[in-house]
Amino acid sequence: GELTSNQAEKEIEKIRSLPKKIREEKAAVVQEFNPDAELQKIAQRLSYCVFWQDARKKQIFKTLHYLHLFIEEIGRRTSTPAEDLSFCWGAELGASIQGGGPPSEELAERKQQLVCHYTDRIELITGTRCRALMEPFSAKKVDPGAREVQGLPVSLGQGIVSGKAKVLFSPKQLDKMDEGDILIAPMTSPEFVLAMRKAAAIVTDEGGMTSHAAIVSRELGIPCVVGTKSATLVFHDGDLVEVDAEKGIVRKL
Repeated sequence: GELTSNQAEKEIEKIRSLPKKIREEKAAVVQEFNPDAELQKIAQRLSYCVFWQDARKKQIFKTLHYLHLFIEEIGRRTSTPAEDLSFCWGAELGASIQGGGPPSEELAERKQQLVCHYTDRIELITGTRCRALMEPFSAKKVDPGAREVQGLPVSLGQGIVSGKAKVLFSPKQLDKMDEGDILIAPMTSPEFVLAMRKAAAIVTDEGGMTSHAAIVSRELGIPCVVGTKSATLVFHDGDLVEVDAEKGIVRKL
């Protein structure tokens, strides 16, 4: 449900206090383990990489927000569904304002499957050619009898946890998540955060130490294993799954 004004203020204050809390936790870790100067330098550089990635995402989401407002206004003025306009390239949006733009058949194909190919120019590819380009990336061979996957541990949380697997391929599937489920996804983005807050652990096919899943799981204090390559194929909704984030192993029970 929606937050009350008082609840919103508390959440905002909690977010504002995070930097101070993180600095205190870092200082405690340095004091406890006394790492040498070289290791501290590596940790500082990794921390900067995480900060830079978040700063980049902030600008991307601000840009997308304003782009969405423009698309809605163009749709209002041209009586075109905003969803159709969201599959248009910049020059095509300009053409749409002038009464042109891509035909509806082309937009229908883009909604089915679309590749944006960047070389010396930008090309939008659909249909058979699109499927051929995607095949090497989407075709994953998995042993039908596989019961576990291994990946990169990026957050230890409270140790080994277990729960029901919920495989989410899109933020539109957030309503599948219940409190204490194991969230399994190809990768996560800010749109997944509501589901991530319910998760006992997070497992992804892709990602590394500074991926979105890694950063958010550490903030939430829950186990997370990324880069498993095939978790979304090995596990299915309802499977009882154990996540050992220390070893980076996720297995069916």
